[in-house]
Amino acid sequence: QRESRWKPFENANTIDECIDESFRSLDQLCFSSQYYMLNTVHVNAIVYFVIGCEMMARAKYNLFADPATFIIVSIICLFCAFLKASMIGLGNLLGVWHVKYERRNRQLQVLQNEEPIIEVQENINRT
Repeated sequence: QRESRWKPFENANTIDECIDESFRSLDQLCFSSQYYMLNTVHVNAIVYFVIGCEMMARAKYNLFADPATFIIVSIICLFCAFLKASMIGLGNLLGVWHVKYERRNRQLQVLQNEEPIIEVQENINRT
């Protein structure tokens, strides 16, 4: 289970130092749903970029000769920034990325004590 909203932002105590330094951030994602979402977004971006380049090449279109390029790119960047801010605000309002309070409380205790808290359950009935 996640202890923070975004898996890579969890505390540094959970990073496995046995793994090569270049792979530690990948290991921290530990094949979570956020890892697969990141892969999907990146693969889609690469596919759309290649398709766009191919369309411009087939049409013999020079992107840099078009005087509207700067205006169009600026409008798209502003729209993306607005859309990102509004979706994050809507997600916070609806509680989409809510992390359970108990987990956050445990993480704060671990950070303050710098040692793991082990709860011992007594009187466990085994049948």
